[in-house]
Amino acid sequence: MNILPKKRWHVRTKENIARVRRDEAKAKEEEQEKKRRIELAEKEARLEALRQASRSNYDGSQPESSREKAEHVNFFRELEEGKSSVKRSNKEYESEKKDEQEKYEKQIGYLTYLGQDTVESTGKVSWFNKLPERYAPTDEEVETDRKRRHDPLEKINGLLKHVKEEPALKKHKKKKSRKDDRPTIEELRAKRLRREAEEKARRELVLAKLTGKPLPQPANPPAARKQKYYSQFNPELARQNKIDGHL
Repeated sequence: MNILPKKRWHVRTKENIARVRRDEAKAKEEEQEKKRRIELAEKEARLEALRQASRSNYDGSQPESSREKAEHVNFFRELEEGKSSVKRSNKEYESEKKDEQEKYEKQIGYLTYLGQDTVESTGKVSWFNKLPERYAPTDEEVETDRKRRHDPLEKINGLLKHVKEEPALKKHKKKKSRKDDRPTIEELRAKRLRREAEEKARRELVLAKLTGKPLPQPANPPAARKQKYYSQFNPELARQNKIDGHL
C-alpha cells in the first residue's frame, strides 16, 4: 500500500479517503431513509387498520379490507403512486455530481473512452502542438494599423512627403554633380609637385647665370626595359632584365 503514495489514484491519499467517507456517509443516509420509510408505511398501515376496526364497532359495517381481495401488504404503494411526501432525489444534482466525478476521472487518466487521447480528455493542447505566436500580430496592433491606414491625415502627410522629397532629390543631384567637377586630392598634389619642380629648375637656372656655372642639363630618362613576365615585381632589379640591357 506504500507504493507510489503521492499518486492521485492511490487509495490512501487524502482526497480518496475523503471520497470514500463521503460515499459511506451517503450510503448510510440512504439506508436510514429507506428504514424510515418502511417504518412509516408500517405505522400508517397499522393506524388505518385500527381506524377501520373502530368504525365497524360503531356503525356495524365491515372493514374495507375484508371486502377487498386479500393481498400482501405493499409498504411502497403511496411512493409508487406519487402520493407520499417522502423527499425525492434531485435529478439535476445527481447529473452534476456525475459530471463532476467523470471530469475528475478524466483528469487523472482513470476514465478514457475508445479513440480518445489525452488532449480530448483534458482539453489542454501541449506547447509543441501550438503554432508559434511570437510573429503573430496582436489584436491591438492590428486595430492600430487599421486605424492608421484609414486615417485621412496620414494620407495627406504621405502625399506631402512625396512632394517634399522631389526637390530634395534634385538638390542632392546638383550637389553631387558639383562635387564630381572638383579635382581630387591626388590631382591637386600632382599639380603642386609639378609647380615646385618648375620653380626649382627656374631658380637653378637663374643662379647658374649669375655665378657663371654651366647650365644644368636635364637628366635623360632611363630606357624602358622589356620584362620577361607580365606581372613581374621590381623589373629593374631582375637579373635577366639587366643581362638583356647590357647585351
